[in-house]
Amino acid sequence: MKTELDRNNLNLSNSQKAYFIEREPIFQQLVSEEEIIDVKWIFPKNPTFIGFHNEYEIHFFKKGEGVYYIGGRKCEVERNHIVIIKPKQIHYFIPKKDTQIEKGTLYFTPNLFRIINSKKFPQNFPCSFQVNEDEAIIIEMIFKFLLKEKKEKNIYWDEIVKAQLKILILLIKRLGRQNKQKHIVSPLVKKIIEYIEKNFRNHFSIQKMANDLQISISHLSHTFKQNMGLTIKQYLLQRRIAEAKFIIENQPYVKMSVVGEKVGFSNFSLFNRTFKKMVGMSPSAYQKIALYKE
Repeated sequence: MKTELDRNNLNLSNSQKAYFIEREPIFQQLVSEEEIIDVKWIFPKNPTFIGFHNEYEIHFFKKGEGVYYIGGRKCEVERNHIVIIKPKQIHYFIPKKDTQIEKGTLYFTPNLFRIINSKKFPQNFPCSFQVNEDEAIIIEMIFKFLLKEKKEKNIYWDEIVKAQLKILILLIKRLGRQNKQKHIVSPLVKKIIEYIEKNFRNHFSIQKMANDLQISISHLSHTFKQNMGLTIKQYLLQRRIAEAKFIIENQPYVKMSVVGEKVGFSNFSLFNRTFKKMVGMSPSAYQKIALYKE
């Protein structure tokens, strides 16, 4: 198994590499599933596309404002906010206009939870919450310590990382339980997301969705955009591409034409164009990345 991604063989420009490294966990250094997949300290500027993957994500916002949409919940975030995204939760982030964001980001596998003997986050655990200044200082220190250990890889680094990660998770669980913030989900938006999840692999129109849900198309579209920050069409396309990426990452030898069909595209050329527009490279190029896991 390769432990480091040889990006030079991918024929990417420096700007493409920077773009992918910021937005795609798969472009980080590839490590065994017992280890942390990625930890970084970044200053993102752009909204993210829909994410859907096997890993946990934890974000710590030191600066900036925006909205995370996680599993149909709208989670407003600002300075000193923690964001928790569980495996296979649909999520994306839209920053507030003209805001400057500084945050720590951590990706790790469910298997790492078992290794460090930590219980999963409770079902009703908040997707985001704010901590006080003293707590924020501790959390920032742990993030930067993890980053330093991962980068330098001195003796016992992996054991130290696992110990620090356990402390971080326990601290977040304690603070999250104390948090009273509620994330209200619109019943109609919940129905729309459930409908999309059930049908996005097939071909359907927004008009058909409105008819099936027995609501006017204008009210359907307005409510979704107001609550989710995307139009239904944008959400549907991003959801299909997120699923395509998930399939490629977990079945790296699958044919790209099969992937397009599985996620609801009527023809391969449309799938190829949409994937390239959203991800920045073709499905076959993305497949080369996934093959480095083998």
